[in-house]
Formats: sequence, C-alpha cells, structure tokens
Amino acid sequence: MTAFNACRSELGKEPTWFVLAERDNICVGLLRNGQWSSIRLRHVVVDWFEEALVMLERKLCWQWTETTTIRCLFFAPEISA
Repeated sequence: MTAFNACRSELGKEPTWFVLAERDNICVGLLRNGQWSSIRLRHVVVDWFEEALVMLERKLCWQWTETTTIRCLFFAPEISA
C-alpha cells in the first residue's frame, strides 16, 4: 500500500498495470477506474524484470479486451540498477 500511495499521482485515470518489485517478490496489479481489478504476487529469486514481463503477458492473455492497455508503472525502490 505504501508503494501504491507513493505512485498514486503518476497512475492517472486510465487503466494501468502497477508492478512493485521487492528483493524477493514482485506484485502485479491492474487498476481500472481507480479500483484494483487484478492482483498477483510471486516469489522471485533471479530476474524480477523478466518475471514481471511474463506475468504481464499471462495476465493480458486472460483479461484481454478491446480496451486493454499496455501502460505499466514499475516501482522498484529496493532494487539496484
């Protein structure tokens, strides 16, 4: 929730995938109309970015509509470059 609140001003009104990367976990959530539409958490030990892309691709396959967006916001304050 803290990460979401820190990014709230950047999320805007349009549907957005919000990806939170922590040291050992990633959380992928879809916001639509200011509401959480989908949330998924996964433990990751190797490449969080690659795993996030795989999770997003799977989510898009299951939730595809003509209004599906590709807009994503990645938040990874604990991850070094």
